[in-house]
Amino acid sequence: MTDLLTHIQADASCIAIAEAMAARRRVVATGAVGSSTALTCAALAARLGRAVVLVVAHIDDAEEVVEELAAADRPVIRLPALEVLPGETGVSLDLFAERVSVVGSLMGAELVRGGIGAVIVCPIQALMQLVPPPDRLASLLRTVERGRSYPLGELVRWLGDAGYTRKDAVEEPGDYAVRGGILDVFAPGSSSGPGLRAGATQALSGIPVRLDFFGDQVERITEIDLETMGSDRAIGAVQLVTADEKAAKPDDRSVNFLDLLPRECVAVLSETLEVVEQARGYFERVTDPRGIVGPPAVLKILEQRFHAMAEINQFSAGAGSADVRVDLPVEILPSFAHDASEAIGELAALVGDEHHSRRVLVCCQNEGEHQRFGELATELSSKVRACIECVTRYVHRGFLWRPVTGSAAENLARSLAVVPYHELLNRFTTRRRAQALRSYTLDAAFGAFEEKIKGSITPGKLADFTVFSKDIMTVPDSEILSTEVAMTILGGKVLYEKK
Repeated sequence: MTDLLTHIQADASCIAIAEAMAARRRVVATGAVGSSTALTCAALAARLGRAVVLVVAHIDDAEEVVEELAAADRPVIRLPALEVLPGETGVSLDLFAERVSVVGSLMGAELVRGGIGAVIVCPIQALMQLVPPPDRLASLLRTVERGRSYPLGELVRWLGDAGYTRKDAVEEPGDYAVRGGILDVFAPGSSSGPGLRAGATQALSGIPVRLDFFGDQVERITEIDLETMGSDRAIGAVQLVTADEKAAKPDDRSVNFLDLLPRECVAVLSETLEVVEQARGYFERVTDPRGIVGPPAVLKILEQRFHAMAEINQFSAGAGSADVRVDLPVEILPSFAHDASEAIGELAALVGDEHHSRRVLVCCQNEGEHQRFGELATELSSKVRACIECVTRYVHRGFLWRPVTGSAAENLARSLAVVPYHELLNRFTTRRRAQALRSYTLDAAFGAFEEKIKGSITPGKLADFTVFSKDIMTVPDSEILSTEVAMTILGGKVLYEKK
């Protein structure tokens, strides 16, 4: 994957974008498809030696970018969006905790390491939602590192003030337990950590942990197995974020996240029209303006605060107002047959012929897919296999990177086809079961203006849900269609139960 980013970074289009941004010129790049925008941003962060603020239209888009760049071993941070409107009930404390953790992780963080800048991925909704100011962090966030001293009594008092509940044993976020020199804490937040993923040491949050004290010194930090209450893997640091839901409410001191970032950053809008449309749609639904910044104000900060701003779009929206326009040499990956043998034959056609060939990079999510592709590739000739590299790295959507500056043969030789394994075998639509489930529940409720009462099993919402005979999140693909409805509950009453 590093070779893929090097390939993009050395391309004339990436160089043109970087040079224009270095000169503070407004750039609009067109032609982006698949995952090319995320990888281009990582390449720009390396070529410019600056952090890149990447603004995307959808929450799921941000999650995909984080996975892709972390798999490419590039530093990446995600600012999550609160998934309900400010002022409404049901704000996810885990998401608020993750936002606070991101703010805390940025204070004093090195956003450029070894000449490579971090990519800070932000859904537009997340940038419209204000965050607590840095001077509130002491009451909202505590980072505990192995080997350092923290008076146990003081830490316990902080937990009480931060809304934690003392229990005999921790069971859920917001619990803590003390036994002699051992402190168990289950903090809200994301278990993946706040940011700067891929190689950087980070403090984890959102997991139950055990702090073993020797006097005031934290001798050991371990994750807790909640089933056995035993110590599990050792970790170097943990972030303890407030468990007080009142802290999630914005106040007059709240600030825009962008104002906390160094001015040396550069900003990139991915699919500008979609970003603006999603921002407007979100803003029109606001019932309480506290803690919300309108789309024009966010776009103004992006354009005026940072060193430079660029737009990367599939089509040429806004190109007329650009100082520099760049055409990306990117094309849509052709579709593959549903039959595996036919799909492998079509993959071979991507390589070319014995006289002129292109490189093909097949990206697998795990070793199982890597092994399976190796078995399928035995059908190919040795010359074709020599042009195909299979790596265990995640890429969300494939694309063709095909330069157009030389002769046809030269361009083909320098082109690269990036093919995710799940796209090769037409498994793209089944990859994200969680996203599919969400689209039928939370997202559907949001679209019907009923997210306050439907969409999730949450205290205060209607008890409307279905129980299946199997866990559709974990069963093999072949068993999903055979899964049956075991029970239907509407308004808290059982309307159907399979006998």
